[in-house]
Amino acid sequence: MGVCAALFFVGVLGCTVSAKIGLYAISLWLNAWTIVFLLPQNKGLSKLDLYHDALVVWMLSYMLTNALWEIPWVLFSPFVFENLHTLDDVVAHTDFMRESVLHMYWWVLASFSSVDLRTVNQNSTFYTLELYAFVNVAAVRDTLRVDKYPISHGFSGKDRSGSNDGALRSLPQEANEVGSLGVWRVSPGASTTVATVSETS
Repeated sequence: MGVCAALFFVGVLGCTVSAKIGLYAISLWLNAWTIVFLLPQNKGLSKLDLYHDALVVWMLSYMLTNALWEIPWVLFSPFVFENLHTLDDVVAHTDFMRESVLHMYWWVLASFSSVDLRTVNQNSTFYTLELYAFVNVAAVRDTLRVDKYPISHGFSGKDRSGSNDGALRSLPQEANEVGSLGVWRVSPGASTTVATVSETS
């Protein structure tokens, strides 16, 4: 999305084309969870582990999209967009957007209008649906708070304190299963002792 914005700002791409390419890129980003099923190191994991890790990636990708586009749009679009009824009305602001990097906020907020004009014409139904972005961000935050270590150990081998002692305190044998993203799955009846994970390759 940032590359498309830069190409638009310097005049390489037009308003509509740059916005549409950026949105297609976001569509790919929002489907990045499918990569979990394709990674060779995930072969042999149970379906529960695969689905869990895919869900974590999906939630994070949507949360970032909510935080970077939808929430700013909900907060500012009622004050930024006025008398915009067609795509030509949006394109007419091209000179304003290219006038300064600071004006590129307008391109970010208006980019979705290239496929849906409801984002710039004060459509109350669309606006109400986008309020869900706040709920989604809060839900992901709380879910990751409950689901201990959702992504960290599989990549860094570090605990939350930042230490990296190799093999640290371990869970009981029946609870020491680690998924592809380094998430502990505690088996029923296992001890609930807090533990960290040794560095994995």
